[in-house]
Amino acid sequence: MFCYFVQKEREIYEVVVEDGKIMYNLSRKIVDTFEGPRGAKWIFVLSTTRILYIGTVCPTPKPDREQDLDHESGL
Repeated sequence: MFCYFVQKEREIYEVVVEDGKIMYNLSRKIVDTFEGPRGAKWIFVLSTTRILYIGTVCPTPKPDREQDLDHESGL
């Protein structure tokens, strides 16, 4: 199963690198894969426009889930 997002939905997963740290662009929160749901699988997606997105893999498509991403969401 995959979760697909339009550009506006992807914005919360967009990351930037500042001072050697990877952080979410909107929230400015440092990406910490230990904070995710227990047993979560993380995915790193680089779009064709070189924007990096980071989130957890979506096991089933649910519109109310946050922090779930799939390999095609950034395209």
